[in-house]
Amino acid sequence: MESITTQHRRSTSLVGLLAAGSLAFSAVAFAPSAGAAKWDGNVGPLIKDSRQQLKTLSDKKVNKWFGVPKKYAHEFGPAAVNALATTTDATKARQLGKVQVIYNVDWPKMKVAPAATLTVQYRNGTFKKFVPVDSPFIGSFGFAVPKLELPEAVKKANKYRKNHPAKIPAEYVLDGAQLQKADAPPPTLEKLRWVVTYLNPDDDRVHQVLVYMNGKVEFGV
Repeated sequence: MESITTQHRRSTSLVGLLAAGSLAFSAVAFAPSAGAAKWDGNVGPLIKDSRQQLKTLSDKKVNKWFGVPKKYAHEFGPAAVNALATTTDATKARQLGKVQVIYNVDWPKMKVAPAATLTVQYRNGTFKKFVPVDSPFIGSFGFAVPKLELPEAVKKANKYRKNHPAKIPAEYVLDGAQLQKADAPPPTLEKLRWVVTYLNPDDDRVHQVLVYMNGKVEFGV
């Protein structure tokens, strides 16, 4: 069983990773999509592409991954989007090139639906593989194509970090970002936002900056 954390050594710093479970299946690679020659950091096109990638999957194939009888039809529901750093000194969105578009998997006609997740993975804008996960996604109510894209979110978070060195010390490095619908109580409940994370490489402590679609920025934890 491969731990989710092995996908990226620092990915546990992101809120709402692929639950507390572990991978029960090997990653499944398919023909790559036509990625841009140089990824600009925008995840909207990857979200749209991931929907097309999911259409290539039959009930038979999905059910085989998760051990579900082949007679049941599956549905995919958006969970979150993770963008993880590809370098230890990342400062810009395009350096968060390990993108995971995460979907919850459901079988509506089953009396007891198994909790499962399917991740569509990209590297620098190019589709790489599907990763079936035998546990539910927690920490987010979903995602949508963002009005405020990742590059702008990272710029705003970096500016906030620069202006608040007491909250986010200088030794913390940009680690990643998650696009999610907030699961916190009102007034932020179900509001789409970016959770930009900064990591202390010496002890793995993290701080988060929350960036909302209207441009509002606030300290997370």
